[in-house]
Amino acid sequence: MFINRSYKRLFVVISLFAAISLSPIQKSDYEKLTDRDRILLAISYYEVSIKYKNLKKDELAKSYLNEAKKIEADVEKYIKGELSIPPKTINIDWNSIFKEEASEDASSDDSKKNESNGVSSKNDEGVKKKLNALALLLLTMWR
Repeated sequence: MFINRSYKRLFVVISLFAAISLSPIQKSDYEKLTDRDRILLAISYYEVSIKYKNLKKDELAKSYLNEAKKIEADVEKYIKGELSIPPKTINIDWNSIFKEEASEDASSDDSKKNESNGVSSKNDEGVKKKLNALALLLLTMWR
């Protein structure tokens, strides 16, 4: 009886994992992608559908083809080369980066000056204390 329960639990866990991992991507997830990524995802689904078709698994092939067309309606045109995949672009706002860097440099220069003034005065005090201690030690040794 205990063994049956553990097998049932194991079966439930495995089936939930399989259902989650094999389920297609949600529409809200691929709408957030860039055009290039969305097209490449659709092409991947299309290629998987072709592989399932070659394996004579027509239902799976049809479902992946439908998913590919849902993601990108013109996926077949991209596969055939009639449409080109947009190039990958990276947009960097250099002005804001340089403004932030300039303000950080100015503030770090000021803080370094303050630190160096504080450090030098602390070093002077430390040297004086060491010299006084050394002088007292020498005086006690001579007596």
